[in-house]
Amino acid sequence: PSIGQLCQIQSMALDFNQLVTLPNQLGEMTGLVTLTLSNNLLKVLPSSLGNLQNLRKLDLTNNELRSIPQTIGFLRLLAELYLSNNQLTTVPTTVGDCTSLKEMDLSENVMTAIPVEIGRLTKMRQLYLNQNGLKTLPPSMGTMTLLQELNVAGNPLTGLPTELGNIQKLKSLIVDASAVSAVPGAMDS
Repeated sequence: PSIGQLCQIQSMALDFNQLVTLPNQLGEMTGLVTLTLSNNLLKVLPSSLGNLQNLRKLDLTNNELRSIPQTIGFLRLLAELYLSNNQLTTVPTTVGDCTSLKEMDLSENVMTAIPVEIGRLTKMRQLYLNQNGLKTLPPSMGTMTLLQELNVAGNPLTGLPTELGNIQKLKSLIVDASAVSAVPGAMDS
């Protein structure tokens, strides 16, 4: 029997299994709400991942992923996305279509750019971009007005976009002092 026949399963945890690949039939498990695949050896994900349209939580922490399929944009109900400690250089622009995202962890990767489409994630509350190779952040992040926590420490940032001053609910901004000469939106004294 194929794993795809298990379409009634809502939660699947396959952490710490030394998995190297995932079958394309994973996309047939359309009942999945939570999928955790942390601490494996995954290098690629099947594009069929985009078929899991009921998915609300996806945890791929501590793998060897170099990219994420464009089809992630079909996961419109996804609220939590954990991709820390992989080998990602960026995330696809289609991540901007995951408009239910509230928490995203992209820390400890090798990302040099964040797509401007991230600004479409207006429900985002917590965003972790720390320990990457980011030199700039897209000004579109200023539209993430519900953002409460932003961690960009450990990046060679040359500054912060002034548009971050639009995020009035921001309670925690973690950034290296060397990356900022002024706080965006701060009053001159």
